[in-house]
Amino acid sequence: MIHEVRVDEGEARSYRNRYVRGAYFDAVSSGKRPPLGDLQTSMANTHIVSHGRKLLALEETHLPVEIADDLTTMGPYDFGGKLTTSMTAHPKTCPRTGELLFFGYGFTPPFLTFHKVSADGKHLCSREIAVQKPTMMHDFHITEHYAIFMDLPLTIDTGEGNQTALPIRWDEAYGARLAVVPRNGDGTVQWFEIDPCSAGHAMNAFEDGSELVMDVCSKTHVFKPGARDGAPFLFRWRLNLATGRFSKKRLSPDPVEFPRIADQRTGQPYRFGYVAVLEEERFDQFRSRTIRKFNMESGAQETFSFETGSLCGEPVFVPSRAGKEEDSGYLLVYVTSEVDDSSKLCVFDAQDLAAGPRAAILMPVRVPNGLHGSWINA
Repeated sequence: MIHEVRVDEGEARSYRNRYVRGAYFDAVSSGKRPPLGDLQTSMANTHIVSHGRKLLALEETHLPVEIADDLTTMGPYDFGGKLTTSMTAHPKTCPRTGELLFFGYGFTPPFLTFHKVSADGKHLCSREIAVQKPTMMHDFHITEHYAIFMDLPLTIDTGEGNQTALPIRWDEAYGARLAVVPRNGDGTVQWFEIDPCSAGHAMNAFEDGSELVMDVCSKTHVFKPGARDGAPFLFRWRLNLATGRFSKKRLSPDPVEFPRIADQRTGQPYRFGYVAVLEEERFDQFRSRTIRKFNMESGAQETFSFETGSLCGEPVFVPSRAGKEEDSGYLLVYVTSEVDDSSKLCVFDAQDLAAGPRAAILMPVRVPNGLHGSWINA
């Protein structure tokens, strides 16, 4: 289900929600199991983005689903027949070129494919990246000149011997590698061996001389037999393209997830990042009532917690029209009460998070605690 709040001239004008009514919706509504390998049966339940005058609902193992301005479902979208793989739920828009960069992973070859689309939505290129087997690759990074893919031990196993509810297996023997791919679609892929880990969401990445800097929410392991999932912490990874050296540093004292930045800094050096702080005892369920702002240069952190009994979602940054600083703007956060099921959209001044919400838009219905969202200038 997609939720939309329209805000204009400082006032909330409307709210509406719509189910994504595609092949997946039709199948489960009739009590059928959607086919696993059909690219057109997307749940479309993870993210929604706008690019090239298209509104796309995303889920990482299928094609995107095009959504009309009134939130009705138009159907699977394949960029004029050029996209023949799945599409990640976390594409990146380059603020300098306007290009949309993304990837798709598959249960069968090709296991990993890098794609690039122009600012006006035209497919530019696709390139297969050779990996040993299919892995669950949720997110990736871009810098000014590179795309970076995380080939980690969260492998996909659809064989008869896999008795788990999901076709996912933690295979530490698979190893962990990072692939650095030139964004122009040509050139040699440079591989970096790293310690086995899991990485969910990328905050941002940028180039620092001969090094690539990647800020990412990472766990020691997930889906490991007999073990509780590791807690996600914000790490800074550094890759030295000249020496091949990899290093990492933990940045967050608490488990955090759903990192966001000002989108105009994607792939560029930046100062500020925003996250949801997860409850220590429930981090594997993405339960949070706290948001935090990181100063990536000084290390300073600013935090705001909602009242007990509330759950908050991902903080989405909205730039101010007049502001010149990177954090000139607002944070939008959905908050739902577990006490009375009421929901609101809270609006923070991003430069003074600790002051609390400057406004709250009361929702006419409960908005479930969901995943990602976007601010779209209509």
